[in-house]
Amino acid sequence: MKEETKRKKYYLKKYRRCITKIDRLEGKLSELDFKLEGLNSKEITDMPRGGQPLTLDELLVRKEELKTRINNLVQSSHRIRQEACFAFDALDDERCAEVLEMYFIDLLSLDEIAETKHYSFRHVIRLYSQGLEDIQLTISGH
Repeated sequence: MKEETKRKKYYLKKYRRCITKIDRLEGKLSELDFKLEGLNSKEITDMPRGGQPLTLDELLVRKEELKTRINNLVQSSHRIRQEACFAFDALDDERCAEVLEMYFIDLLSLDEIAETKHYSFRHVIRLYSQGLEDIQLTISGH
């Protein structure tokens, strides 16, 4: 695979990585919300507790930190998505653009794209490869 194509692929996968990070942080945020709810209700148990208990203030600070991190990732993902979609729209072959958008933005696997579009898997691979070769990206930060 050409070095330039690798760079394009790496850049386009940044959106997928952002979405994965956002999902992970939102899971942590849900856990914090659960802990915050637990502070409001006292539960008596004979089970030993380990570690230092977290205070309400500590939990609220962590929650705000997580929200800030999530918001930063969301903003970053919007920028990447917008740049990628602009590049997809500039492709001459609509089928290549559609395959790339479904893979990098809609987060579908190549198998799922083949099934959805009623293409053979090999045809999807060809469209994907051709699209990556033809796409023009202004890769910021590189």
